[in-house]
Amino acid sequence: RLPVDAGGQQRMCSHCSLDLCDADCTPLELCDPEACSDDPKGQFPQPLWLSVEKENGISLTWWFQVCCFCYSFVGLEMTAHVDNLECHCSAYPWRVEASLLLVQGLLSFMHDAYFAGRSPVAKFADRTCATFLTMCQPVKFAFCSMNTVQLSILLAFWLIGLACFLAASKSFAAGKALQYQVFHTLWHIALPMGGFLWIEYTAALVCSEWPKDLPT
Repeated sequence: RLPVDAGGQQRMCSHCSLDLCDADCTPLELCDPEACSDDPKGQFPQPLWLSVEKENGISLTWWFQVCCFCYSFVGLEMTAHVDNLECHCSAYPWRVEASLLLVQGLLSFMHDAYFAGRSPVAKFADRTCATFLTMCQPVKFAFCSMNTVQLSILLAFWLIGLACFLAASKSFAAGKALQYQVFHTLWHIALPMGGFLWIEYTAALVCSEWPKDLPT
């Protein structure tokens, strides 16, 4: 519950609408000035749990931090099967996407975990690369011919990932720390998982269609 002043009125931070403080704290203790102040560059105010995690036992979980590297994992998977992917769809720049995925894991970790949203540079790099990679998925429809299974995998996990991202954004705005981490982690998992399954299926498909009577 929020503390009250001498007149019996509840006090709350002018920037953070989050009820995460002890009853005996003062208005100045409710917000970290760097975390909750309005950012003239357009940054959203940071969630209160980042500045009071020690007092309230709220912190970024290990799985939230580790799953940032799911993008790098699928980047390695794409690199390992790049020849099969180029054989299946030569018009698409697979090597470019694989390189960006490898980098995206680090960018995601730096913004979401290491700086926890406090670095404008890390935020810009992460969101720019992540947005580009997210939009690359439907672009594949224009470059690659796909069967029903490939279409289903790509579309289903892309939509699931976007739904989780939107749910995480709402949890972030509401100050629900754990719920935000759950949905944001699912966002980090959904698209890479879809990519992994699509790559594995496509690579197997290419191998099954390869002529068996070629000289070795």
